[in-house]
Amino acid sequence: MEIQKAEWKDLPGILDLQKRAFSETAQRYGDPLIAPLTQTLEGIREEFHDSVFLKFETEGRLMGAVRGKIEDQTAFIHRLVVHPGFQDQGWGQKLLNAMEKELSSAERLVLYTGHKDIKSLHIYEKHGYQAFKEERVNPRLILIHMEKYRN
Repeated sequence: MEIQKAEWKDLPGILDLQKRAFSETAQRYGDPLIAPLTQTLEGIREEFHDSVFLKFETEGRLMGAVRGKIEDQTAFIHRLVVHPGFQDQGWGQKLLNAMEKELSSAERLVLYTGHKDIKSLHIYEKHGYQAFKEERVNPRLILIHMEKYRN
């Protein structure tokens, strides 16, 4: 299993994996309308044009993905998803590392996660990210925006 760039044909599978992975998150926050669950195939296809998508597969099955892009020397990394059967095996960290390398020309890296996503917060902090902003999306969800600067 190796991490590689995703292709246009991978987008339906990435969207499906995203919805499966984020359905647990939606339950945690009591909100079935979080953005990863309401994104459409057309929406992810639009995003594909100006973003880098990475994936990993095993035996031809998509098991993880992440996307990111650079704007004004800042890399924005988001929608890091790992199939539930492959979680807690380091794949999230591997995807994050691969995306950071892919966006290596950026001086600053930014990502966000929900305030109850303790596992994600821990991984991001372990990788040197620090919270710099909180954004209340609704009464149940606060997004923690995190950043790190390259040395």
